[in-house]
Amino acid sequence: MSTLIDQLTQLQTALTKLRDKYQFASSELTRIKAQPTITADQLQAVQAELNTSKELQQNLEQQLARQAEEYQALEQRYQSLAESHNMLSTEYEQTQNQLQIFTAQNQKLIEKNRVAAEHTKLVLERLAKIDSEN
Repeated sequence: MSTLIDQLTQLQTALTKLRDKYQFASSELTRIKAQPTITADQLQAVQAELNTSKELQQNLEQQLARQAEEYQALEQRYQSLAESHNMLSTEYEQTQNQLQIFTAQNQKLIEKNRVAAEHTKLVLERLAKIDSEN
């Protein structure tokens, strides 16, 4: 994402330089038009440079607009991923809490089963003893 920002910054710098160049060419053209000693070839060269600068500026502005759209799409995707991460983190914490509760309940049940098994063993031993006495 930082490369996109860098590209946008570079594009902005290029647009600024192009605008300055356009203004210079425009002022130069105005100055040349005011002087009657200019040749038609010189005027056409400046006019061609001005037209080229205009086209380049338009292209750079279109590129800037496209990259701004791409940046916006990436920003939306980042926000979506951040929200998803937050949801998954919350669900993970809830699941961990449930796991701890279930583990504690399981330990209690294991202990109850152990106690019940001991009682059953005692009862069976007493019954066996009673049977053997009779």
